[in-house]
Amino acid sequence: MDKDTLTFLLKGGHMNVPDRVAKGIWPHPPLNYNEVRAHLVSLITQTEWFPCDLSKGKEGVVIQNTGKNYICHILHYSAFGAPIVSEKREKAFKKPEDAADFYLKWDLYLPGDLDSWKVE
Repeated sequence: MDKDTLTFLLKGGHMNVPDRVAKGIWPHPPLNYNEVRAHLVSLITQTEWFPCDLSKGKEGVVIQNTGKNYICHILHYSAFGAPIVSEKREKAFKKPEDAADFYLKWDLYLPGDLDSWKVE
């Protein structure tokens, strides 16, 4: 799988079957967890926020690279009315690999299924 597609999927994107066929990535073999993790580590070491900054209103895990630590912000929103944060927690990591593992486990539930790609 190409890096742009993997980045799109790691950001929570969905790709339909016709688009997969057009890109030549259907059918697809399982993805290797360590390769997915390495790609995510590369992304989070090169940018301040992944998959977006906190102002975007994403629920789940958002990683912030402060230059010293990798902070995983865990956000849950109220189910009622306006998008109001009902719970916010933070977990700091020294190593980007640890932040990547946290994101992959708690936001994307990997190893497992990434938009129908098996990650093993």
